Amino acid sequence: MHSAPEPPRDAWRRVRSLRANPGGFAATDPERRRVFAAALGQAEDLATAAQAVGPESKPLLLFYSLSQAGRAISANCFEGLKWTHKTHGLGVNESADLLAGFAIEPRKQGAFVTVSAATGSPPLAGAATIGQIYASLPE
Repeated sequence: MHSAPEPPRDAWRRVRSLRANPGGFAATDPERRRVFAAALGQAEDLATAAQAVGPESKPLLLFYSLSQAGRAISANCFEGLKWTHKTHGLGVNESADLLAGFAIEPRKQGAFVTVSAATGSPPLAGAATIGQIYASLPE
């Protein structure tokens, strides 16, 4: 039996408590702790801002919110020495049919790959269109 998802306000309250008392690598490494706390704070701010804007701006704010959440996950959970990243790790397939929509593909390096490894999730296999990604949003 599945339980109902927790309301966003309650989920962010739980995340805020992690900022004050992180586990994982952020518990013992001051640099990781600083990045972890700052990134979670920005992720929450951007997600909250996304609730207040229309559909034209919402994806941009959600993308950067997820990017900051990924930075926090990498700082706290990624065991490798290269836990920081300079790119998001996704790209646009230049040969995609523009009428069908842009195809987003994973790159070899970047946040997307690092977060997949840190969480034990399989990497994105192949491409996904922006429409498919947008349709996967909970609302």
